[in-house]
Amino acid sequence: MFGFNQRGFSFEVQDECLKKSTPVQCKATFTASGVVESIGNSTREDLFQPNANVAGIGIFVSLAIQAFGTLLLACLFKCFEQKKEIEKTQRFRRYEILFALSDASLILTLAYILNFGLSGKCDMSTYHYYVALDSVLLACSTMVVTFTISRFCYFRTFTGVMRFIFMLAIFTLLAVFLGYQMQKNFNTDFPNWVPPKTNDSTFLLPISCFVDPDLIEYENPYSPNRNFDLDRAQLDRLGQPVRGRELPQLLIYIFLAVSFLLGWFAHGYGSCCDRQRNRRDTLIHNPHTQAPKRQEKRIQRASLCMGLIYIWVFAVCTATNIFCTWHISGLRNWARRSGWMGDRSEDIPYSIGQIMPLIALGGFVVVSFSQLWQHGRRR
Repeated sequence: MFGFNQRGFSFEVQDECLKKSTPVQCKATFTASGVVESIGNSTREDLFQPNANVAGIGIFVSLAIQAFGTLLLACLFKCFEQKKEIEKTQRFRRYEILFALSDASLILTLAYILNFGLSGKCDMSTYHYYVALDSVLLACSTMVVTFTISRFCYFRTFTGVMRFIFMLAIFTLLAVFLGYQMQKNFNTDFPNWVPPKTNDSTFLLPISCFVDPDLIEYENPYSPNRNFDLDRAQLDRLGQPVRGRELPQLLIYIFLAVSFLLGWFAHGYGSCCDRQRNRRDTLIHNPHTQAPKRQEKRIQRASLCMGLIYIWVFAVCTATNIFCTWHISGLRNWARRSGWMGDRSEDIPYSIGQIMPLIALGGFVVVSFSQLWQHGRRR
């Protein structure tokens, strides 16, 4: 999918899609009266194909529950945590519910990435791309909060190590794609991320039309050298583009990546702070010694630094969750009223593609609560 050639680092899918008999169609045609006749592969007779595995209501609801539920639980755990009274084992048990939510998000994110890499690059629409990108950012927000707040509990088991490796891989793959998108579309036209007021939009075109170099240059409606003419009114009907650098998802990813790095720093720095605090407590309980004032000030500065890191992570992840849920809702509402959707499968909550994410989320949560309950009985 990505590779190096005479153009440097490049994303080129046309030949591969032709071999699969799924050519990438990037044109929009109008009737003589100015009505949109076709957009990409979609026509008034052969309508746009929904994808419930990407933009289904069940997936959206499960992601929203994971994202906001993780924030709420993490905030409660951190605010009401009495470090002197809670043993590390008991604290680890409490965080298992966060690990369950994080694992559910991680699995869903890997499914999105594999779907795009293996089959979706030829026919995934820009609408579904935006929904998938927002969904992945929601999942990354959940993983970052869990990683930062849990600290030493995160790497206590081998599962935590594997969880961290997969999270690092997800952030790396997302950086590769968004970095490439930024490189190719930094000053070029890209479909506006705001859901349009009209019922016709370049959202219906494949996302490859705006990331493949040849399609950017010659094929899509915003291409400078396109071989078909569109006047101002027609472009207004399809939606005026924005520069690639104006996409908020790129900025959100940067903030999440910084939060991830800060969380990584908090793991090591927090461990040092805990050791200093334990040393201080040992000196306090020894009647023949006294904790140095310099050490006390160092501990206070460390506590302030950790508090600022937690505030930053909570603020970034809260803003991410609010924006992404609002954006996905707006995109789904536009698709519902546009009249281009072939059926209503994305709004059917009891289809298998909608039920499975909710079942997986419920399973993770039930298992975690069961382990907490059993641990409480043993105590």
